[in-house]
Amino acid sequence: MSDSFQKMREKVSLSLVFLLFFQVGWGQYNFQVLDQKMEEAKKAYQGEMMVMVYRNGAVIYQKALGEMNPKTQVPLLYASQWLTAALVLKTAEEGKIGLGDRMGNFIPDFNKYSKGYITIEQSLAHLTGIEPEPLITLPVPEKSKFSTLEEAVSASTSKKQIQSPPGRDFRWGDPGMDYAGRALELASKKGFEQLMQEKILRPLQMRNTQFSAFPYTQPSMGALSSAGDLLQFLACLLNNGQWNGKTILSPAVVDQLLAAAATRAMVKSAPEAYQQWSPALGNWVLATDEKGKSTINAANPLTGTWAILDRCRGYALVIVAGKPMNDDKKEICWQIKAALDSQINAACQ
Repeated sequence: MSDSFQKMREKVSLSLVFLLFFQVGWGQYNFQVLDQKMEEAKKAYQGEMMVMVYRNGAVIYQKALGEMNPKTQVPLLYASQWLTAALVLKTAEEGKIGLGDRMGNFIPDFNKYSKGYITIEQSLAHLTGIEPEPLITLPVPEKSKFSTLEEAVSASTSKKQIQSPPGRDFRWGDPGMDYAGRALELASKKGFEQLMQEKILRPLQMRNTQFSAFPYTQPSMGALSSAGDLLQFLACLLNNGQWNGKTILSPAVVDQLLAAAATRAMVKSAPEAYQQWSPALGNWVLATDEKGKSTINAANPLTGTWAILDRCRGYALVIVAGKPMNDDKKEICWQIKAALDSQINAACQ
């Protein structure tokens, strides 16, 4: 078999997999109420919006407003952290970095500024104790004075003050995700973008996602992605780490990724809307079962882009905003989820 024929066959196979995933399976559902909520959301979303729902191995709902489609790229900002946390946990499971490893083992400046004892796990969980970065709600990060992740972490290490002992207090905007990303680079001797592509994005066929679209690769909020790609990531989590017949993330990594990493009492600063939830690694726990296991998780929706994993009802929901929406109108996201829940024939205690 010639190389050219083999490459062609691989391309065709990948195309068939893509079409199989995006087959629409909503024949058994009545989504009139959901359609109505989408129409009501037009003003809040400035006419640019994409909603996709995955359940039982298929996309059961897909609708776009304006020029949006499943491949339209948008900045994820803080939702980028869900992907970053997955990458770090996967790499730790492979033994190339330890969650208990101290930052000072990778970056000597951390020891110089008395921050060397902060661990990788504390960095992932926003528990470094270091003062947080200012809240950003812009659709695209402002121009940065840094050109590399190394420069950004170095500046943060030297200038940011320690406000509490590591592991005690959760502060939203904690720079720890970038610290963990930089430690990952040093431990692996590869760039963060390369590692993300190798371990998460390419295995999940997330071809419209990248972390290198902005001034520098930023693990904490630098991803550019699409509704279709986000849904594939959530589908993997919903399927206990499986995607297209392959194990991308182990069940143990999935459980750790979705478990609460701090209690609500530990939250010292966070957007008001989040204070009723418990922080997880790169996402938030919205609901738990009687044993305390998370049943509903969500990424951070400050600009109107939501990624919601409802393991109780067995679906993943992605709401992507083409343009930023006002904070006071984000209840439409909950109305969309409620409309969806009314059509899912699954009890959730």
